[in-house]
Amino acid sequence: MVFHAPPADLGEGCNLAYEPYEIPHLYASLKQWRMLHAVVDCGGFAQAAERIHVSQSTLSHSINKLQEQLGVQLTRLAGRRSVLTPIGWQLLERSRRLLQEAHELEKLARSARDFEAEAATRYRSTDGVGRSSPEVTRYAPPESGAHGDEGSRQRTICGYVGHADNGSTTGT
Repeated sequence: MVFHAPPADLGEGCNLAYEPYEIPHLYASLKQWRMLHAVVDCGGFAQAAERIHVSQSTLSHSINKLQEQLGVQLTRLAGRRSVLTPIGWQLLERSRRLLQEAHELEKLARSARDFEAEAATRYRSTDGVGRSSPEVTRYAPPESGAHGDEGSRQRTICGYVGHADNGSTTGT
């Protein structure tokens, strides 16, 4: 499958100053950031562990590992409580946007998957005598011949139009 380059103007907020695959190391996982958020949002390790269905030791180990991987202290003990350090607060807020973006990315993928599943179902439908209904033609892939000489089809999913040489929709 050959993918076409995305449009030159990706719109507001899409200024890539680097290629993501060229980033040398990514130490922290989304799961680790999610666990840190759970501790802060739930008010402690016990509540967070219960909320995200892991043990307190797993949660504690994950956050300690995150701090070790990043090389900064995100939390400190204040009496019997663990509190965020100033850099911990800054990174927490930045990671909140990161988690929201990851969630939106997965929602987009689910929407595309559901769209493709619906299209495939409609494509398999016929009027009972082997002729495609108008709905079937609307969702049929170009190679099916249901579109006549319509040529390359494009599909829009959540505001992005894309296509691949085999007629599949792509996001990159």
